[in-house]
Amino acid sequence: MCVYLAALLTIGTGCGVPEPIYVQNTAPKVNKYYPESPSVDVLRTGSQTFTMCAEDPEGDPIKYYWTIYREKFDGQEEMTMCFPNVGTTFSLIGSDYPHDESIDIKAVAEDSHKAYRNIIWIVKFTLTTAEFK
Repeated sequence: MCVYLAALLTIGTGCGVPEPIYVQNTAPKVNKYYPESPSVDVLRTGSQTFTMCAEDPEGDPIKYYWTIYREKFDGQEEMTMCFPNVGTTFSLIGSDYPHDESIDIKAVAEDSHKAYRNIIWIVKFTLTTAEFK
């Protein structure tokens, strides 16, 4: 996704109408994510932590959000320090999804111009011996 910004630059006085200079905005760069595998097994009675750290090449502020079932959610993630930037961490609890065999979880890093990068994990819930009883 590319976003173009127009900037006008006039040097001196009486220079006439300046020509616009177009600067391409670049999406944030993902520096780190965990787990590194796109497929993750989670025990139904366990949990798994997901982390994403990104930086914006132009230095724009980054907003992070998470989706499950393509639905955005807020409030369950934590800020993570990824020197020198800030990232995001989400802890998934297997028992919160008792009827699902698998889910897709997505972390998104978006800059102030709506350019973004995301990481998607496919989470498969595995059985424990307690579920066989």
